[in-house]
Amino acid sequence: MAKAKRHIAKNPAADAPDDLELEEVLEDLLPRLDDDVFELGVWLEKHFKGKIRLLGDGQPTHPNMFPSHIGVNAWRDPDNRPRIEIEVRRAIDDAPTRWSVERKSYEAYRPDLPSLSSSERKRDEFRNKATAYLVANGLPDPPTAEKLYSVLVEKLGSGQCPGRTIGMEILSPMIREVKAALGI
Repeated sequence: MAKAKRHIAKNPAADAPDDLELEEVLEDLLPRLDDDVFELGVWLEKHFKGKIRLLGDGQPTHPNMFPSHIGVNAWRDPDNRPRIEIEVRRAIDDAPTRWSVERKSYEAYRPDLPSLSSSERKRDEFRNKATAYLVANGLPDPPTAEKLYSVLVEKLGSGQCPGRTIGMEILSPMIREVKAALGI
């Protein structure tokens, strides 16, 4: 049998526990897989077959248990909250009551965070500048995305702002949420 390629853990914490709760894995892995909870379930099940160790009550689970005896269920609740669980598909003697993931193997094989494209980075920068303006100065008068865009172009210069269409696409939801939070 060929040996698995060794990976070095990416910044493991020295005082971290030896295992991760499923919710911690979910929270860490979602942004690495484009927030697709279904892809996350497929990815975990594939990697539990030999690369990442699933622990049942703190004990390693044999990789051959997948997918015939146990599997990964991943879904979104009606309120769009991502969820994950380990499903026991066939009877197992002394079935575990607590599932977790071995930290060392998970950190060695988890995918890197995706890098932002330059257009996404520019959008984020503009959104951050707009947020900073709102924090420092409050809503413009009148409190509209159009007015905020005009003020930002005036303050920052047109070279620091996207075109009007993209500016409205970024600012409209922001203004809507701020107004809702303020009860306007």
